[in-house]
Amino acid sequence: MQEFWNEIQGAMGGSLLSILQALGILLVGWLIATVVAKGVRAALRRTRLDDRVVALFKGESEQKSMDVGGWISQGVFYVLMLMVVIAVCQALNLTLVTEPLSSLLVQLFAFLPNIIATAVLLFLAWLIATVMRRIVTGSLRAMRLDDRVAGDSVQNPTLANSIGEAIYWFVFLLFLPAILGTLQLEGILRPVQLMFDNILGYLPKLVAAGLIGLIGWFVAGIVRRIVTNLLGAAGVDRLGNKIGLASAAEKRSISGALGLVVYIVILVPVLISALNSLQLYTITEPATAMLYVAFDAVPMVLAASVILLLAFFIGRLLSGVTRNLLEAVNFDAMLVRIGLLKEGRTGRSIASILGTLVLVAVMFFAVIEAADLLGFAMISEMAAEFLVFASQILAGVLILAVGFYLASLAANAIKASNTAQPELLARTAWIAIMLLSTAIGLRRMGLANDIINMAFGLLIGAVAVATAIAFGIGGREVAGRALQGWLDSSKRQ
Repeated sequence: MQEFWNEIQGAMGGSLLSILQALGILLVGWLIATVVAKGVRAALRRTRLDDRVVALFKGESEQKSMDVGGWISQGVFYVLMLMVVIAVCQALNLTLVTEPLSSLLVQLFAFLPNIIATAVLLFLAWLIATVMRRIVTGSLRAMRLDDRVAGDSVQNPTLANSIGEAIYWFVFLLFLPAILGTLQLEGILRPVQLMFDNILGYLPKLVAAGLIGLIGWFVAGIVRRIVTNLLGAAGVDRLGNKIGLASAAEKRSISGALGLVVYIVILVPVLISALNSLQLYTITEPATAMLYVAFDAVPMVLAASVILLLAFFIGRLLSGVTRNLLEAVNFDAMLVRIGLLKEGRTGRSIASILGTLVLVAVMFFAVIEAADLLGFAMISEMAAEFLVFASQILAGVLILAVGFYLASLAANAIKASNTAQPELLARTAWIAIMLLSTAIGLRRMGLANDIINMAFGLLIGAVAVATAIAFGIGGREVAGRALQGWLDSSKRQ
C-alpha cells in the first residue's frame, strides 16, 4: 500500500513539474510575442507603411488610412504564439497536438521565402511604377498636353494624370505573372499568363498605331499652320472680306477654314493607317474604300468649286453692272411714269432686285455645270428645268409689262383726242390690250395653254356676237329702208 502511494506521489510530482514548466514557457513566450509585435508595429509606423499602401491602391489624394502595420504586427504575434503553443504542448508531452502544429509551422516557414520574394517583387513594382508615372506625367505636363487637348475646358482628372495612372498600373500588370508564380498560384497564373501573352503580342501593334497617329497628328498640325499662314499672307482673308465670304461671327478666317480642311484631309488617312496597323479590318476596309472614293472625287470637287467661285465673281460683276446701268437711266422713275410703280415707294429699288436676279441666274448656270461635273444628273436636270421655267416666267412678265405700257399709252392717247366719250373708249382700249397681252404672257409662261386659248377665243367670240347684236338691234330701221328700196327697184324692173 505504501508503495502505491509512493508511485502516485512520484507521478503527480512529475506532472506538476511539467505543468509549471509549460506555464512558464507560455508566459515568457506571450511576453516575447507581445514585445516583438509592438516593436514591429512601431517600426512599420516609422516607415509610414499605411500611407504608402493607401497611395498604392487608392491614389495619392485619398485621405482615409489603412492599419496595415497593425495587421502585420498581429500576424507576427500569432506566429510567435503558435511556436509558444507548440513548445507548451511538447513540455506537456502532448504529441497528438504538437505533430500537426509542428507540421503547420514547418510548412509556414517553408513558404516564408515565397512571401518575402512576393513582397520584394511588389516593392520593385511599386518603385518602378511610381518612377515611371512621375516621368510620364512630368513629361506630358512639360509638353502642355492638357492645354493642347482641352483648350479652354477644365478636365478633372487631367489627361497627363490619366496617362500616368495607366502606365503605373501597367507596370504592376507586368509584374503580376511573376508574383503569382512566386506564390505558386498555378490555377490563377495560367489564365493571367495567357492574357499577358496576348497583351504583349498586341502591344507592338498598339505602339505602331500610336506612333502613326502621333506622327500624323504632328505633321497635320504643322501643314495646317503652314497653309493657314501662307494663305493669310497671300491676302485670301482680305479678298474674302471684299467679296462677302467672311464669316458672319468673324471667329474663323477663310485661311483658317482652308487650313482645317487640309488638316482633316491629312489626318483621316493617318487614322485609317493606324487602325489598319491594329488589324481592325472591319473598320478599315470600308473606311479605306470611302477614302479612295473621296480622293477620286477631289479633282472633280475642286473643278466644281472653281466653276462656282468664278461664276460668283462674274455674277457679282454683272449684277453690279446691271444695277449701275439701270440706276443711271433712272429705271425706277421710268416704271413710275408708265404706271408700273407707285410714287414714293420705299424699300429696295427695282434696279437692285434685277441685279440680284442676274447674280442668281449666273449661279444657276454654274450649279448646272458643277452638278454635271460631279455626276449629279438629277440635280442638274432639276436646275435646268427650273431655269427654263424661270425664263418662261420672266418672258411672260416682260410681255405683261410691255402690254401694260402699250395699254396705258393707248388710253392716254384716246383721252387726249377730241373723240366722243373718250373715257369709255380709253378704258375699253386699255382692257382690250391688257386682255391680249395677258393671254400672250400666260401662254408664253406655259400656264394651261388650252384653257387660255379657249377662254380668249370665247371672249373674242362673245365680243363679236355682242357687237353684231348691238349693230343689228341699233340698225333695224336703216336695214329695213335698204331692203325696201331693193324690193321697189326690183318691182320697177
